[in-house]
Amino acid sequence: MNRKGWIVTVAGVGLNLALGILYAWSVFSKQLAEDVAKGGFGWTKTQATLPYTVAIACFALMMVPAGRLQDKIGPRLVGRLLSQHPALEGLYHVAAEPIDKHELLTRLARELGRDDLTIAPVDEPFCDRSLDGSAFAAATGYRAPSWDEMLRELAQEIRARRDERP
Repeated sequence: MNRKGWIVTVAGVGLNLALGILYAWSVFSKQLAEDVAKGGFGWTKTQATLPYTVAIACFALMMVPAGRLQDKIGPRLVGRLLSQHPALEGLYHVAAEPIDKHELLTRLARELGRDDLTIAPVDEPFCDRSLDGSAFAAATGYRAPSWDEMLRELAQEIRARRDERP
């Protein structure tokens, strides 16, 4: 019996559940911005929308490199890593070296040759969301590409798509 259809179906449902948080965020953000006296968290509207903005930006920034990576190596990388390391269990981060938003956007603007942009750092609110991929790298030997490498590839893709437009 061929189970490929079921595997794709289950994977699709999982992906939609994972992305569902982006669609449900408006429900959560209202409670975050509600006054503490009314049972909310007392965040400003800017603070309440910041996690969503970061999630969408990361999602958008990673789609091109992730798609290119899948085109190059296919989904077999994950399968190979899991088959070579059957003792892997739990949650791992697969990440390049830590980078803050200001540095990420500044490097992307530089890669795109956008000298006309000024990206100002914002100190507040500070929240370190760095991922640490060292445990996954130690367990599997896999190292994520550097940010410079990923941003270079993203900039090439952006330029290629810009040149394709009529």
